[in-house]
Amino acid sequence: MLKAERSILVMTGYLHPMDDEIDDGLITIGMENHGTFLDNLAAMDDIFGFVVQKNTPAYSVPDTEFPHTHPYDAVNKEFTQYNHPWSYPNTPVEPCPTYPGPFKMGDNPAWIVSNAIRSNLETIKALSDAKSPLETVTYCMENVSPENNLGDPVNFSTFLMWQLARVDGLPENGHTEWNMDSDRGYAFKSWDWARNPHDLKRDIDDHQYAGPISVLPQLAGDDAGSPNPEYFANRDPLKLVYLDKTMHNELGKYIEEDCYNRRKNQYYSTGDVKIISSKKTSRTNNNNNNNNNNRDQIN
Repeated sequence: MLKAERSILVMTGYLHPMDDEIDDGLITIGMENHGTFLDNLAAMDDIFGFVVQKNTPAYSVPDTEFPHTHPYDAVNKEFTQYNHPWSYPNTPVEPCPTYPGPFKMGDNPAWIVSNAIRSNLETIKALSDAKSPLETVTYCMENVSPENNLGDPVNFSTFLMWQLARVDGLPENGHTEWNMDSDRGYAFKSWDWARNPHDLKRDIDDHQYAGPISVLPQLAGDDAGSPNPEYFANRDPLKLVYLDKTMHNELGKYIEEDCYNRRKNQYYSTGDVKIISSKKTSRTNNNNNNNNNNRDQIN
C-alpha cells in the first residue's frame, strides 16, 4: 500500500524515485505503457484532469512526426506542458520535420551513455559543413542510422574535447557551434529565428532587433511564455537560420527554407515553389535489412 501511494507521488513529481519506482515507459524509446501507475491512479482519484492512455498508439522509431509542440489548451489559452510526457505521441506536430536521433527501439539512458556507440568522423564532418537546418535534416534523414552517427554522449564529448585541445589541424572555418541540447533536431547547430531586417523593433533595454518572420508559438514580449493562439490556429512552419562565427543575428538574416517531406524522399516547399526530388541513398537498403532488428524505417 505504501509503494502504491508513493508511486502516485513519484509520478506526479512530489517525491524523488527510488530505483524500482522509475517508469520504464518514460525513459525507454518506443515503450509508452504506464499500466501499473494508471491502475493506482484510478484507485485514488482523477488528479490529472485529463485522460492518460494505458496503451498509446504505435509510432515509428525514429519518430517521423518529430518535432512535437507542447499540448495547448485553446479554451484557457495556456500550455499544458505537464501532460506532455503522458500525451506523447499524440501531442501536436510541427509541419516541418527534423530528425530526432539515431537511437533504436528499446534504448534507454543507461545504454545511451554506456560508451557503446562510436562516433563516425565522416558523419561529423558532413553535419559540421551543413549550411542550413534543411541540409542537416536532409543528411540525417538519408544517412544517419544507429550504426552511423555522431556517437553517444561519451564518445562525441571525447571527440569535441580532443578537437578543442588541438594546436594544429584546427577546422578551417573554426569549431562547429553545435546546439548541444538538440531542441530543434538531431545535430543542429546554433540557430536563431529567420528575421526580417525591415521589421525593426526595440526591447525594454532599447536594444534594436529584427522581428522573426515566423509566427511563433509564444506571444512576443511575454516574459511568461504564454502561448500564441495565432500560431496554434495554423501551425505554420518555423523558419530558422544557423548563426555564423559572430553568433549574432539580431538585425536580421533571411533565407527561404524548405521543409523535408515526412512521407517521401523529396523536399517540399513551405511556399508555392516547385517540388524537387532528392536522391535515395543506401540507408533505405540498410533499413530494409534491419527490419529483423525491430527498427522502423522512415518512409
